[in-house]
Amino acid sequence: MAIPYESYQLAYTPKLLENIFGPINDPGSKVKDTILEDGKFTHSEGDDNWWIRSGTIQFLDGDTASDAQSRFYVPNSYNDPYGSVTKVTHDSYFLFIEETEDALENKSSVDLFNFRTLSPQRMRDMNNNLSEAFTDELGLVKAMAVMGKGSEADDLDSFFEYRTTDDDTSINLFFGDNKTFRYNPVDVDAKNLLRHATARFVYDFDVYKNTGKPAVVASIVRETHYRKDETTLNPESKLQLSFEYSNGLGKVVMKKVQAEPGWAKQVVIGRK
Repeated sequence: MAIPYESYQLAYTPKLLENIFGPINDPGSKVKDTILEDGKFTHSEGDDNWWIRSGTIQFLDGDTASDAQSRFYVPNSYNDPYGSVTKVTHDSYFLFIEETEDALENKSSVDLFNFRTLSPQRMRDMNNNLSEAFTDELGLVKAMAVMGKGSEADDLDSFFEYRTTDDDTSINLFFGDNKTFRYNPVDVDAKNLLRHATARFVYDFDVYKNTGKPAVVASIVRETHYRKDETTLNPESKLQLSFEYSNGLGKVVMKKVQAEPGWAKQVVIGRK
């Protein structure tokens, strides 16, 4: 059925090995066939070259061909060249991988999918810690939060996937003319945009304001979590700000980040 099972990538030809490591399989050789075999390099049939195996993709794992057909032949496990098995579980629509389990039985899963952007939204790692990301109307990441076990660290409770009037007001203030940013005390506009999130990404693509400024993306990242624990809040975290300016063709032409405190050199260009 033309379903991929395994692939090979050429690693070494006999001549290349000899040019790099000297004679192969001689008594004083640095490299021998046994070393390459331990590294899971392999020969294809009738070939002296050494190849890298991708590992195999399993479509049947104790079930029948009709079961595989009903789930559109999505894989249910992957075997690497060393024999370690990674199991995967898909969502009910077989669009996303819902959970993975490695050879040591460490599990990572997706608790919530965003079917508008066709991407995971809330993820749970092998230590049962949650993280979540929100996207805006254009599918751009708006904010993300490291949530701990769910009732600690940060959250996205006050965010929406659409741009609100409060968003417009805060963004206009944040990118206002003659705006300067301070590290301590924290910038109020940045704090209002970040709210309880771990990181906030702010976009200004309106280059038709006759300000002469290019499109810019700003990131606002907190240094300490909004919650110290389940009962103690930490609303006055220091913030790290950075800005990236685009040339309109998708390339970054300038990036601004906060400098460490202290004296800074200045260049003054004068006219005679």
